[in-house]
Amino acid sequence: NAFLRQKEGQRALSEARELVQIDSKNVDALDAQAQAQFAIGQTVNAVATYRQLVKLAPDSAVAQFRFGRMLTASEEYDQALAAFEKAVALNPGYRAARQDIIGVLLRKGDPDAALARAQKMVKENPDAGYGYDLEGSVQVRKGDFVAASEAYKNAMQREPSNQTLSRLYQSLTQAGKADEGQQLLRDWLSKNPDDSTIRYGETSDPRAVEFAQRAYKLAPKSPAVADTLGWLLVGKGNVEEGLGYLKEANELAPNQLEIGYHYASALAQSSNKSDALKVLKGILDTGKPFSSIEDARALYGELVSK
Repeated sequence: NAFLRQKEGQRALSEARELVQIDSKNVDALDAQAQAQFAIGQTVNAVATYRQLVKLAPDSAVAQFRFGRMLTASEEYDQALAAFEKAVALNPGYRAARQDIIGVLLRKGDPDAALARAQKMVKENPDAGYGYDLEGSVQVRKGDFVAASEAYKNAMQREPSNQTLSRLYQSLTQAGKADEGQQLLRDWLSKNPDDSTIRYGETSDPRAVEFAQRAYKLAPKSPAVADTLGWLLVGKGNVEEGLGYLKEANELAPNQLEIGYHYASALAQSSNKSDALKVLKGILDTGKPFSSIEDARALYGELVSK
């Protein structure tokens, strides 16, 4: 894992192979080998390793989920769906697997089936916001921004968060209701004045970048400052400039998952899909929560569906 974080995939694979030689039926060893194979582009080998793994651990939802992701990367979509379905059957509450089902359906060019899945999640748990959030993401992909904003409003009513608010604001803007979106941002900030994520996202505050640049001059080795400046620049449309700061922040703090997500998002916006996917996969595979985890999952699903 240390070698993978340092982007030394070949060394990671050598270690993993040695571990498999010691115990060829060790699930963790096979998982490590597959992750290393995937990291250096050996997707076919990674899929083969996971086929061994799921035979040894047929009742592991996590194994089925990771197998599904490997199959998705190798564009074996029908088999990927089967793996994700099995993961959900083993663990009905496995949100990431359900989201990846939707992502694969979108990648297969079936947005209606993806929407049906999201709406099914809403019916199964109407008091949760997650299904509505996914429904909104699918509607955005379908180009129906009015329907997307309604779904995000439902999500906000049930599980309010700054991430969902950002998506609601964007969908309202694309639906021609920017004024309504701006009012929602102001209302949120009146109740959450310390929410820097939303405050930096305000297009009406041109001083944010200037303040961040001053902070960077004072503390050029601070990952938090570099992340803030880079993320602001990306939000203003200066993706390439912001990407440099975000790369620096990620290198300074490789275990800060929120920073990693910002870096991956910038990579995706600069059309560097493969690196964005690798960064996102590394983040999500940690299994650790962070404030933008749902955004990271949505971005991963969007990228694999292209």
